[in-house]
Amino acid sequence: MKAAKYPRAARKAPAVRKAPAVRPAGAGRTVGADDPVRRIAVACARALDGKVAENVIVLDLRHRTAITDYAVIATGTSWPHLHALTDTVEEALDGIGGQLHHREGGPGSPWILLDCGSMLVHLFDDAARRHYDLEQLWAEAPRVKWASRGGPAATSPLKPHPPR
Repeated sequence: MKAAKYPRAARKAPAVRKAPAVRPAGAGRTVGADDPVRRIAVACARALDGKVAENVIVLDLRHRTAITDYAVIATGTSWPHLHALTDTVEEALDGIGGQLHHREGGPGSPWILLDCGSMLVHLFDDAARRHYDLEQLWAEAPRVKWASRGGPAATSPLKPHPPR
């Protein structure tokens, strides 16, 4: 029997990868209106509102999860509308200095997820939003107040759709 080219003792064990450190939710973040991530989330919400997204809400998740600090949730009326809303968020991020890290959901998808690091943007069609019901999942999370086209502060739960 022929000896192995590399004896066992000389082989290195595969490196064990350590999981990245997870920062506690809200760690290192400014609290209140001076929070730069909050300002970006509100700017995205206003941009979505300006493109007639329905039921736009901003959730403060800093003390609820280590995944993200804020979530913006909105509903589009059709695939072209969802696509336009995606473009609107990207333009808003460019304008305020935010960055889009990753996008999930393609043509015809009922749910588009935009990962902006410390902020997530969820764009749904009406059926997907009702099905996944993220507002119920994060029912304990405070809603961020922000000025909308419909009034002084948009923090209300889902509004009924206008008649078509």
